[in-house]
Amino acid sequence: VSGAGGWLASGGNSAMRGSRLYGLGVDQVLQMEMVLPDGTHVRFGPDDWEDAPGFLYPKTIAVKGYCNENVASADEDEWDWKECDDDVVDFNELWMASRGGGGGTWGIVTSLVYQLHPRPGHHAMKFLPLVSDVDAWRVVLGDETMVGAIDDAIEDFKLEFYLNPTALGVDEEDSNACGCDWTTYPHFSLPPWGTDEVLSSEASCMGEDAAEAWAMAWRTFLSDGSRGKDRLLAGGFSEEQIEEMGGWAYGSEWKESAAAFEGQLLNLSDEDNASYGLAGLDHMAAIESLLVVEDPTKRSLELSPIPGHLPDMPLPTIMSGSRYAGSTSSLISTESILKHRDTLVPLLARWNRSGQPWYVYGGAILNGHDQMTAIPTNRREGGLYVHFDLFLNADIFETVLPIIMEGLDPGADAFPGFVGHNHSVRHGPLKEDWTKPCPIGLTLDEMDELCVSEQEAVWGTELLARLEKFKAEIDPDMIMTCSTGVGFKRVAAEEEGNAAAEDPDNTTLAVGDDAPAQAPGGGEVSVGDGPAPAPGGGDDTKSAGSYIIKSSVFVLFVAVSILI
Repeated sequence: VSGAGGWLASGGNSAMRGSRLYGLGVDQVLQMEMVLPDGTHVRFGPDDWEDAPGFLYPKTIAVKGYCNENVASADEDEWDWKECDDDVVDFNELWMASRGGGGGTWGIVTSLVYQLHPRPGHHAMKFLPLVSDVDAWRVVLGDETMVGAIDDAIEDFKLEFYLNPTALGVDEEDSNACGCDWTTYPHFSLPPWGTDEVLSSEASCMGEDAAEAWAMAWRTFLSDGSRGKDRLLAGGFSEEQIEEMGGWAYGSEWKESAAAFEGQLLNLSDEDNASYGLAGLDHMAAIESLLVVEDPTKRSLELSPIPGHLPDMPLPTIMSGSRYAGSTSSLISTESILKHRDTLVPLLARWNRSGQPWYVYGGAILNGHDQMTAIPTNRREGGLYVHFDLFLNADIFETVLPIIMEGLDPGADAFPGFVGHNHSVRHGPLKEDWTKPCPIGLTLDEMDELCVSEQEAVWGTELLARLEKFKAEIDPDMIMTCSTGVGFKRVAAEEEGNAAAEDPDNTTLAVGDDAPAQAPGGGEVSVGDGPAPAPGGGDDTKSAGSYIIKSSVFVLFVAVSILI
């Protein structure tokens, strides 16, 4: 199931859809159904909690599991759920490991129960310049120094709004209702705009209040004595130009200015009018329609080429080379970002110009969980989740890594874990010097010898040891293994007659003696009797029931037939 695959198993980022407001994907799971490596079909979820001051949700202190004692039946109505014997599996550890401990490792998920939350309208935030002197601003946008000052100011603003909102007079909940996992570049262009330029947004905010807070915060960031105004003055902007720029963020003030603007706002083709339903709308209404979507799911379905369904996006791909080709991802803590922001801001601006994405973290990711997941502390404390292409931005990574590892001693401290498992995973830094990246050009064997392993780079020394111990208990024969996952080991390419030339990078997977065959499709899996869903955190306005994700996988029958 898409909601139970690698996205969820590795944490479940949703920078633009609520992670900062409600927590990661794994934090919304109330119950799981799974086929274990030994073929046992189980259903499990929290059974006991305690209050957790400072957290959005109660702390899970006990997990109960139920076993299906009639797996031979293809009829779900005949499945017989009974409380499992104590020796089946440690359900506390399974609950922890399967939510953040990586996919393809702990079992095959066949069903989930999710906590749902209200989903306010989707507001795409955008800078849309309405200028009094077009020719003068064309000169500005042709000046590299001035454009660089704008770029730095915008990156600095985003850090302030997302990670230090009270400095702008913004309520933390409004800040947490906004996020971004990609940002447009260039940040703005002069009108008239095409639909692509309008739709390439800086951020996404859930609800009108949060969207208005974003727009007003931009004006505050450019006010007297602010970091933004100081940056722009140093970049050669006049007081009048900075005042004009303060009104460029889409919001109520912008709409007032646009209503009085005498120039053309949009360039719309007949195809645009048809594709986005803009025919008959004036330019103001068309912009509103493009940027504000009250029901994002409905809009996505309307635009989908597959009636009633969303297309696969992105399409499945195999990226086995990323571990040694130089692509990785990293978490930088909120504390480190705010401490070193003068160093990081120009790097983020350069990142943005080169097309490298980054997710904003923070908010409820830190405290929106039940304290029983496999998400390491460093990831919870992250403010930015950034992607590095070491061929394009090696010097940036070399600058950022000492900031991430500041104050840590390889000879005395446990490795903290700083790589996000949801995206590109590469070896961590050198074992002897955590401020130095694992060099590009090493073979995988050399990386294993000299650098922190992929798994330790993700989960850190202590959490990885706990996960590896549980992996040995639940899957001693390594029936389930996944590259960069817990328990994964590379083996020599020449074993069993495989010529080394066929596997030059020595990446053959280590699996059990008999790998299970792929399972055929089957019927639906429902929840039925079993552990009750966990209570939602916070008040009722943030808990809107639960949702059952059903898969069509009957892997349990194949697993049982293989193993008995």
